[in-house]
Amino acid sequence: MPNIEQRGALLQLLTDSQSAMARIFEHRAQHLGLTRAQWRVLSGLYGHGGMTQTALAESISLAPSPLGKIVDKLEASGYVERRPDPEDRRINRLFVTDAVTPLVEPTRTLLRELEEAVLHDLPADENFVDQLKRVRDKLLDMVAQELATA
Repeated sequence: MPNIEQRGALLQLLTDSQSAMARIFEHRAQHLGLTRAQWRVLSGLYGHGGMTQTALAESISLAPSPLGKIVDKLEASGYVERRPDPEDRRINRLFVTDAVTPLVEPTRTLLRELEEAVLHDLPADENFVDQLKRVRDKLLDMVAQELATA
């Protein structure tokens, strides 16, 4: 089992990797006018229209407050619309608009190219992915436990 410094280093590696991926994505997606956070919201809604903001926040692992701000910007840009729930007027449901359709394939292509560039030369004999899956699963379990006790 790795010691505490090694575990901390792994978590920092994950954080750094995510941050770097976000920066690269945003640089490459400038011409599309999207941030990575905005794309996470749009891709979370695309094909799953009618989600509540709470359900979307859970599905893309984003806190409700920043999600609300992102949805506000996407709504102002014409990419997302809020519609009242037909059964509960206190709830709004989120839908992507047709303006998102031209962004989907270029963004997916950008992400595939980025993933290929990052992952293409990983040695096949290393078990790194399994370790990352364990870390991810552990973190998700911890989040679920903390939310259950909150």
